[in-house]
Amino acid sequence: MKSNLNPILKWAGGKEQELKYTRPAMPHTFDRYFEPFVGGGSVYFSIGQDKK
Repeated sequence: MKSNLNPILKWAGGKEQELKYTRPAMPHTFDRYFEPFVGGGSVYFSIGQDKK
């Protein structure tokens, strides 16, 4: 029996391309931020841009 399971994302990481969907859903202010799978840090750095 052959199983053709495909990953949800094309590759591991790549959250930068999903920011246009996830950033509007994030709260405008928060005290702490946890990124368990930081990878290249695209989400972290996009949040840091708001503080400027």
